[in-house]
Amino acid sequence: MANRSFKIIPKCTYSEDPRMLHIVSQLIGEDLTAVNCMLINKPPGTHEHPPHQDILYFPFRPANKILATWTAIDPVSRDNGCLYMLPGSHNPPVLHEHRDHVNQAKLFFYGLVNAGQLAPEHQRVHLEMEPGDTVFFQSTIVHGSKPNVSKAYRKAMTCHFASSECQYIEVAGTRHEQLAKQMEAELRRRGSDLSYVDMWRIKTKQVKGVRSNL
Repeated sequence: MANRSFKIIPKCTYSEDPRMLHIVSQLIGEDLTAVNCMLINKPPGTHEHPPHQDILYFPFRPANKILATWTAIDPVSRDNGCLYMLPGSHNPPVLHEHRDHVNQAKLFFYGLVNAGQLAPEHQRVHLEMEPGDTVFFQSTIVHGSKPNVSKAYRKAMTCHFASSECQYIEVAGTRHEQLAKQMEAELRRRGSDLSYVDMWRIKTKQVKGVRSNL
């Protein structure tokens, strides 16, 4: 789902833009928590982000009550690394097996183990976008982005929103466990004793309606 109208309102943060929250609330409910908001900058020469599901990173459920927004700041093309989606891959909402792409020299850079079957090239829909274009997608949809082979940067804003219906889950023994241990090890290296769930609690912000349990 895309919209071409999102120029940020002055004095309004990206995650609090009322035009965007109006759409998000129609998809996952009126009570919304922003759980992860990022400015993404993809320099020339950046590798592909392999096919993955965002739900891997989130230790809360239900998955169908978590929604991503992704807004282009620069023109986004296949040359500078546009997003691609696998239509219908969010249904049923299951978390597939992922592995850490350590060869990319990036922490927490996970991709699908069975990408050839789950994300074949001929089924990928590439999202070329103009500044202000915004796409909304479920947390379980398989997606990724191509390498930036242009000479320009590719910048975008993105935020994940969760409904107040969401609850934290126990990650031990699940497909989240490896990532959680890796994150906690990195936090300890930086002098913090936060748990994986603690980290997510700190990152969240209520942006509409009733406060959630996140």
